[in-house]
Order: sequence, then structure tokens, then C-alpha cells
Amino acid sequence: MEEYGKYLANFAEIFERHGGKMIGRSLGAEVIEGEWAMPRTVIMRFPTPEDVRRWYADPDYKDLAEHRLRSSKANIVMVGGLDWRPKGVERAMGFEPTTTCLGSKDSTPELRPHWKLT
Repeated sequence: MEEYGKYLANFAEIFERHGGKMIGRSLGAEVIEGEWAMPRTVIMRFPTPEDVRRWYADPDYKDLAEHRLRSSKANIVMVGGLDWRPKGVERAMGFEPTTTCLGSKDSTPELRPHWKLT
């Protein structure tokens, strides 16, 4: 776990450099249908698919990822369609998208997109 700790200690700076935002993390997923073999799920958001590719190809990240690769297994996929950017009048009126993390009784966060006035 020491290797993975090195990865985590330096992850944020490189991730944020490419516009990355952490949307959710879970140490256990409830499987509704099918199989999900991974004990941890992380959902990240980037401004564009190109930003994802630049982050993953960044030489600093490649060096850092060696710690993760020596200490864990992962599947990394890019999924489109989670575009919460305002369209048309909302942006013209000064609204920007944001995400609120709401706690629940079992301390599992619930994420809800909404608009805030800037």
C-alpha cells in the first residue's frame, strides 16, 4: 500500500492541471445487475475528451502512475454524455453549473447537478 500512497500523494496536482474534478468515490459498489469485480470506483470529470487524453498521456502522470500500476489493478474508461454545461439563456443570465454533494443517512454521498448564480 506504500506504493499507492505515493500515487495518491502526488495525484491531485497533475489531475487538476488538466481540469480534472473528482465527482465520486466509493469503496464498494452495489451491483444491481451483472458483475462488477472492482472494490473501488472513482468517477472523474474533465472539460473535454482531449483533456482526459492529455492528462493520461502527461509524462508527469505516466511516471506517477507507475506507483499505481505496481500496487493495484484498474480499468479506466471514458464515458461521454454527462454534459452539465448550460445552454443558451442560462449562461447569458450568469448561471454556471455546479454539483452538490448531499450526505445520506448511511454517509454515502449523493451528487446532484444544479445551477448557481455567479
